[in-house]
Amino acid sequence: MNDLEHDLRELFEQRASNVDVPGLAPKAVLHRGRRRQVGTVVTGVLACLVAAGVAAAAIGDARHRAVIPGRGNGLPERTTSIGGVPVTAPAGWTLVDDLPLAAILATTSESCSFSGSGTPVEGNGSSSEANGSSAGEAVPSATPVNGGASEGGTPESGQTCTTDNIGYPQGVPILQLANFEVPLTETVCGLADQQPAATMPPDGVAVYVGAFPGAVNSQPLLDACPGSESITGGDVLMTFADAGVQTAYAGVVVAGTSANPTDVAVAQTYLDSLDGLRIHPTSPPSGSGPGYVMAAGTSGDTSWRLEAGLTSLTRTPSVGASMFTTTASSTDVRTVDFTTDQRVNDDAIDLGGDAGVIQFGTASTDVTGIHIALPSGGTIPATLVSWPTEIASDLDVPSQEGWIWYAEAPERGTAQARSAGPSSEASPPRRPEPGALQTFTDGDGVYTIAGNDFGHDWFFQQHNGGEFRFFLDGKEQSSVLLRSGGETQIDIPGGTLGFAVEPPTVKHLYVTSDAAGTDVVVSGAWVRSANDPELAAHIWVVALPGSGTGYEWQDGPLPIAIAWPTDPTQSPGDLISAGATPAVSWKEVWSDRGCPTLEVVASVSGDGDLGTADCPVPWDPQGYPNRISYIGGVYGQAHATVWMLGPAGMAADATSKDDPTVGGFCGGSISNEGAWAQTSECIFVIPVGQTYVIHPTLQDGTPLEKTITITARPGGVDTSEAGAADSPAP
Repeated sequence: MNDLEHDLRELFEQRASNVDVPGLAPKAVLHRGRRRQVGTVVTGVLACLVAAGVAAAAIGDARHRAVIPGRGNGLPERTTSIGGVPVTAPAGWTLVDDLPLAAILATTSESCSFSGSGTPVEGNGSSSEANGSSAGEAVPSATPVNGGASEGGTPESGQTCTTDNIGYPQGVPILQLANFEVPLTETVCGLADQQPAATMPPDGVAVYVGAFPGAVNSQPLLDACPGSESITGGDVLMTFADAGVQTAYAGVVVAGTSANPTDVAVAQTYLDSLDGLRIHPTSPPSGSGPGYVMAAGTSGDTSWRLEAGLTSLTRTPSVGASMFTTTASSTDVRTVDFTTDQRVNDDAIDLGGDAGVIQFGTASTDVTGIHIALPSGGTIPATLVSWPTEIASDLDVPSQEGWIWYAEAPERGTAQARSAGPSSEASPPRRPEPGALQTFTDGDGVYTIAGNDFGHDWFFQQHNGGEFRFFLDGKEQSSVLLRSGGETQIDIPGGTLGFAVEPPTVKHLYVTSDAAGTDVVVSGAWVRSANDPELAAHIWVVALPGSGTGYEWQDGPLPIAIAWPTDPTQSPGDLISAGATPAVSWKEVWSDRGCPTLEVVASVSGDGDLGTADCPVPWDPQGYPNRISYIGGVYGQAHATVWMLGPAGMAADATSKDDPTVGGFCGGSISNEGAWAQTSECIFVIPVGQTYVIHPTLQDGTPLEKTITITARPGGVDTSEAGAADSPAP
């Protein structure tokens, strides 16, 4: 075993002895999360609320959308090739480059047999037989292994060696695609003979792709990948090969016990794309370890990808940014360690010819934007992506917070950082440090989270299955059932407690008064949840004083609007709903004309997506029997935020030939006021240039009369209708 393999083994053993199981960013219920099929959203939320018997006092009126889903990782769609294997990661999914592990795992073994004979020689080198007597102690002299003669030896020896493939059942890893954060240095199918499979969250879905120097043995491969047995329909395993059919490859889909069927379909769509594939493998360059693919692109004949991960695999691993460029002949990499002594670290890699360079690097958390000042004049804005802090927790390396960034430029320039004022390219300028909550186990062995705010003692008791019972000043008030990604508000004298259950990847949760994120009102505090196999998460509490409105931030680039307390009345200016995708954030406000209005308050694409939609048309059974009543929204330059209204309990499926992962958000009744009590809504964020085919249904799955086709264009949409039975194919 070489030194690098030894170092990696030590790292794995250290990591395996202190496993902190990552939580899955939860399903996209109202209103923030990965894009997915809409029809499952409302049913799942209502089932949880009914099963828990949630008190109205605990969550406020249903129109406040107290349950807020997970956000995925906030990354856009990325298309690249890893080791010659093409892959497209849907928005919000994790893509792990495991190719560096394949480079250091032994794939063959060599065994040799020897034969030979020798005669003892005297200490002076002469043969005892030649001298006829012993002049001292004999020294053995072996015959050389090449079969040649030595002084005092005989030429009667040789060597025979054979080379065999090491048959790891899961092969050696190339990449992983998942709807949750797969820890670096782990795979969902295990790692050779060194480490078992990574823990699969209940609603996790992943695709593992590995290389097999020998043949693929299907059943041992499936046995090595826990969760492959959860796939009951469609393909589970797909094999392919290199162009010379010298090396076999295989992809496997795995899923948790409560995986969303839409996510499984996304994984199987990618798996099916590997069918019959013949690839041209590329070898991993030296000097980097596995990493999360944060961005990717193509310029001319060169493709590139930016990764956040390990930049070395020594006994003290280092982390940072790695930029890979791949041409028809080679793959090159340059790395930048995470900045520790200055605000910005950077490097650049040449794209060849007239294609320019990719300048990239890391930046500290106080940086809010970066521009590249070119030697020839002018500036190029850089794209900033939040640093995935789970790297530090997974590998026991010092914690990092800040940015990984990149810019395509005609030449290398000077990276200039700014740290004040809002920026459309960056998240809030400084995220406050999270505090800590008190925990104890009571006399009955119940895990309890406690605190004191606004002059009142409070605590939450955590019970099995995600049930939390709330006590104020020693008296039980209510209970709520929350899974990872769930959130509620609880009013107490003097203010409101925001209570959230978030995956461990969420490192910050705080509230600002403005959508730019510059004025922090209050920061949340967190503790680990109890050791519940169904809930691997962190518990957050945010104490919101008095009453007010603001914006809740986590680790992504966009906030979500909130209001407190949970007022059951409805007055002009009240926030009645809010949500966000990785692209835009919106809110609904009750107007002084007795109707809701929709406002897009933030967008990763800048001000061109912002705007307000006026009062829509409510649904009523006489005017719109078995069909929707309104399509409107805010039509921006990069995204159209489409607002669709229909009968109470409306759900929908959204499909698109442009993107198999599309979806949207559907909620309950907009209001308790008049016709709005019979009106439900769905919201779809459609990128300009894409077409969605939307199939609205009642909550029980009964299709409405018309299927809607919507194409987004800059500043507008084009719509058409078709009968539900003959709706156009996506």
